[in-house]
Amino acid sequence: MLSDITEEKGEDTAMNWKKRVTGLLLTGVLAVSMVPASMAADTGHAEPEASSDVLEQKDTGVIEENDIDHEEPVIQEGVKFRTDHAAYMEGYGDGSFGPNENLTWAQVCSVIYSQLQDQTMGTQPYTYTDVHSGSWYYRAVCTLASQGILQCDGGKLHPNNLITRGEFIALAVRLVGIDENAECSFTDVDRDNPYYSAIATAVAKGWINGFADNTFRPNESLTRVQAVSVCNSLLGRKIDETVLETAPETLRSYTDVSTDAWYYKQVMEASIDHDGETNADGTETWRSYTHAYTVTFQYSGIRESQNVYEGHKPYQVPTKDNDGKTITHWIAADGSIATPENTAVYEPAVYTAWYAPSLVKDHIQYVYGYGDGRFGPNDALTRAQACMLVYSLLADQTAGTEACSFTDVTPDAWYYQPITILASKGLITAGGKYRPKEVMRRGEFIEMVTRLTAYTSGNVAFPDVTKDNPYYNAIATAVAKGWIYGFDDGNFYPYQSLTRAQAVTVLNKVAGRMGDPKTAQQLDSRYMFTDVKKSFWGYQAIMEAATTHTYKISYGVEVWLDYT
Repeated sequence: MLSDITEEKGEDTAMNWKKRVTGLLLTGVLAVSMVPASMAADTGHAEPEASSDVLEQKDTGVIEENDIDHEEPVIQEGVKFRTDHAAYMEGYGDGSFGPNENLTWAQVCSVIYSQLQDQTMGTQPYTYTDVHSGSWYYRAVCTLASQGILQCDGGKLHPNNLITRGEFIALAVRLVGIDENAECSFTDVDRDNPYYSAIATAVAKGWINGFADNTFRPNESLTRVQAVSVCNSLLGRKIDETVLETAPETLRSYTDVSTDAWYYKQVMEASIDHDGETNADGTETWRSYTHAYTVTFQYSGIRESQNVYEGHKPYQVPTKDNDGKTITHWIAADGSIATPENTAVYEPAVYTAWYAPSLVKDHIQYVYGYGDGRFGPNDALTRAQACMLVYSLLADQTAGTEACSFTDVTPDAWYYQPITILASKGLITAGGKYRPKEVMRRGEFIEMVTRLTAYTSGNVAFPDVTKDNPYYNAIATAVAKGWIYGFDDGNFYPYQSLTRAQAVTVLNKVAGRMGDPKTAQQLDSRYMFTDVKKSFWGYQAIMEAATTHTYKISYGVEVWLDYT
């Protein structure tokens, strides 16, 4: 949508300009140049799929001739353009630019409006019958009409109809004035053509060249690249060739705009924030510009890279590898779970695919009590003990491929095997100290077990778990999957010690072990712990985890068949 311009206007200087700190980015609206004579053939680029970033669905209806006023409107004095060189165009969310897609009247009006230095309302009429106050383009259209850039006689604008090449040139020339002495020789633009003077003026100014067959095709729909090329010329913008030659990898890229395309330079000029100066020969020298950074995804033995514009998110994050295997998580360079699809890019990044290990199908006993018959349901679980519980549920307990060394986990320790195996499989992050004898915190335990499944998007309602919490995504996933509910006061207490009862309650849910409440209530002292009464909130979960049993699922309920 069109957003309000709130930044201060730049100084009006012919030679120096600065990029806007907060530029108006017309997502999916604009692109670049009237096809030069040498490149008039079909560009061969396939149109991108529909994107949510498209400003408006295109109306394919034909504009009725009697609804168009070709008379020159009275333009207010002093139409000036912004002097900064901020990006005024964006591509689509899928990484494409859509160079050959067409533009509507509403979209073109929004582009022109965004480049006006004075965006206040003028004194001319602006009451179109089909431009309503709730429309995203309302302010742009009404401002242009009130300043006399658009002619408004109280009729229709047809804002969602495609704008033709002739109409666009006529609109652009209104901003600078007709050159009455200009001429053009296009075979399809006679002197009695309503756009002749505007097209001739654009030729004289060097904005357009037409096609190789010496036609201009004024009635064809305007494409995004054609529009951007003219706008760059109108605004006096021309890319710094030195940047193209010396640092092309730092420039943003689009999946459908190759570096050898005739419009490549025009797209870069229009879509990259930069500041610098205009040289005497009309070229630019960029002093600084917003960079793009390489984001690399490693999976199936390959490295797939994207060039992502600063502050933007990767446009496509793989969900399956080349063998069709689901990628459970992406692991960042520091070993943490990452969500690249939700992460804005401000530096180069490398993500490695990670696949969750499978858990055992059988309902084996994976937790034990103490020698004195107690279970210790409220005892804090150590980090080593937590790893042992998860390790016990792995279907494959052989080492994985990740780094798995810790300075404080020695081979002679009872917890060496579970900790190193979990680290080798990416369930915990290796390196430095693991602190096996310290208590496991509730948040970090949820982080560990959610690596067994893909993150689920959702919101966290716990007041003590804000979005900047390092465990936020893991806790959101656990809530969405019904693994956790928090405490009666509404909090989750992610930094509180994890108890043994809490641990098995969560692990049972992760493993899909529901327990048999009827059988659990029938168990006698041979199976029970002295400190876990049948009325205890975690009794059923503890019995499920501490008893090996066969089972069946009957009407969505677990029923024990035999137990030991």
